[in-house]
Amino acid sequence: MENDLPTHEVQSCRKLDFEDVDLQEINDNALPLCITDGNQGNQIFLPLAIPDDLVPKLDMEFDTEVAAKNFYQKYAKASGFGTRLSKGHKDKNSDLMLDRVFCCSREGKKPKDKRNMIVKCPRPETRCDCSARMKISCRKGGKYRVVQFVAEHNHELSTPSKTHLFRSHRHLTMAHEAEIDMARSCGITPK
Repeated sequence: MENDLPTHEVQSCRKLDFEDVDLQEINDNALPLCITDGNQGNQIFLPLAIPDDLVPKLDMEFDTEVAAKNFYQKYAKASGFGTRLSKGHKDKNSDLMLDRVFCCSREGKKPKDKRNMIVKCPRPETRCDCSARMKISCRKGGKYRVVQFVAEHNHELSTPSKTHLFRSHRHLTMAHEAEIDMARSCGITPK
């Protein structure tokens, strides 16, 4: 008995052509520069292809602390790392912030947890004592001025196309907030 089933021709997958890759795409996903210290073997990572107007410079002035924070956030997003607030000093007589340090989200070391150490799903350690930071001060004059800037990281940086995933770069727009409120009022649960 002969099999009368139709035979199907097997087609190969489409061949990818990597010669037509857009140069802008390569620049958007450019990896940071890695320098190895010859004496101790430490690696230092520096961001590449950052526009000059986004790079903080010493003695750069800002009107408010929020303006300085937003500027460092833009620099961090273009460079490929997340940020957080670090140390700050307030004036004793008023609530004016005299000094503030904006740092890499991987700065410092996590303190030892004094609670019960039996945890079902422990969170991974993310901090690696990175020294990248920008310190502002308004002790001299009324404006906030950059008094310290360290651009070197001791960990690999993300590509600019993936920096929106860092906690410090995630923000809800007004449209998203309205959609969430409408869904909640209709009884649709969040995903």
